[in-house]
Amino acid sequence: MRAIAALLLLFSLPSLALSPSEIVTKSDQSMRGDSSYTELTMRIIRLIGPEP
Repeated sequence: MRAIAALLLLFSLPSLALSPSEIVTKSDQSMRGDSSYTELTMRIIRLIGPEP
C-alpha cells in the first residue's frame, strides 16, 4: 500500500511545478499584497541664480 502511495506522489509532483513566469507572477502578487497604498512626499528646491 505504501508503494502505491509513493508512486502516486512521485508522479503527481511534476504536475504541481510552476513555470518561471508563474513564479514571478505569484511573487509580484505577494509583494503587492491585498491592496496597494503608498504615501509619497516630494520636495522641490529651486536654486536662485543668474539666468543662463
